[in-house]
Amino acid sequence: MHYKTEDGTELLTSPTLIGESGDTIPSEVRDFTGYTLVSVPEEDSFKKAQLTNLTYVYRKNPVAATVTVKYIDTQGNSISDYIPLSGNVGQEYTTEQKIISGYTFKEVQGNKSGLLSTTPQTVTYIYTKNPIEIKTGTVTIKYVDTNGNSISDEITKSGNVGSLYTSEQKKILGYNFKEIQGIEEGQFTIESQTVTYVYTKISTPTIIKTSVIPPKTLSVKTLPKESLPETGDKFFGFTLLSGSLLILVSTTLYLLKSKKYK
Repeated sequence: MHYKTEDGTELLTSPTLIGESGDTIPSEVRDFTGYTLVSVPEEDSFKKAQLTNLTYVYRKNPVAATVTVKYIDTQGNSISDYIPLSGNVGQEYTTEQKIISGYTFKEVQGNKSGLLSTTPQTVTYIYTKNPIEIKTGTVTIKYVDTNGNSISDEITKSGNVGSLYTSEQKKILGYNFKEIQGIEEGQFTIESQTVTYVYTKISTPTIIKTSVIPPKTLSVKTLPKESLPETGDKFFGFTLLSGSLLILVSTTLYLLKSKKYK
């Protein structure tokens, strides 16, 4: 009797049995650990003067085997779910490299593909973390009059996208605050933002300047006083004046008369 596997491997050879022709051959089924009987001999009796070979065929029981596929960063932290592969010892297995957002593949530890074995296996894919790109945004704060003219220096603020910003209303000499255009407080975004504070100019009365002519100062010239003559002097002066006039008139008449007779 022979006990073999499906591939012909001998599991056991039992002693030769001797019997009379026609006698029933006793069944000799054996149990083998890890194997299952799949075929028994067809002959069940001895034949006359003939050697009868009886073969029992066994199939090897499948042995479960596993492969664990891991995805980690360079610090050993898991960055994706593990993948357990299972099958029977001797079967083929394959693993796959993943594309993981924010990471770049570096190396694999273990056999990416192979045969399942009785010993559990691990295949580890290692990735490096990509540098974090920090995005910033800006907010420009303007101070203008109702005509859009700047009346104070602009203020530019910057910060990481998503962080908070604030703006302030100023007190500007000669202007009254009117309104705000834009979001006074909010978050920085990728797009640049503008916050505008609008002011109205305070009107002032017009002062007309007039010229004041100062009055002229009149200078008064004081003449020296003439001393008056005494009474006797007055009479003498009058007589002298009268005589002079008389002589003048007489001379004039004489001359006219002489001119007439010529």
